[in-house]
Amino acid sequence: MAVRTSKPQQMAVVTLGYRDYLLPQASALKVLDLMSQALEVDSDFSSRKQRYRVGEAPEVSLVVIKSDQLDLPKSELTSASSRARKPLLLN
Repeated sequence: MAVRTSKPQQMAVVTLGYRDYLLPQASALKVLDLMSQALEVDSDFSSRKQRYRVGEAPEVSLVVIKSDQLDLPKSELTSASSRARKPLLLN
């Protein structure tokens, strides 16, 4: 039986407005597709009913990145299972 080596998952950075988010490439493409249909809204509380002012489409972009472009904090290098066993302490 042949041993399959799993290829590292391709990652992408999605920019929504002024914030960047790291996602697997397939998920990033879905976010980009969904956000291309979105319009920005502002809440308006000047009347008794909450109203929403519709604005323009948000600025959305996607950049596919290489794994060597990521600088992960040391805490992120631990496995998910070890993080699940150890609760985080708040200072």
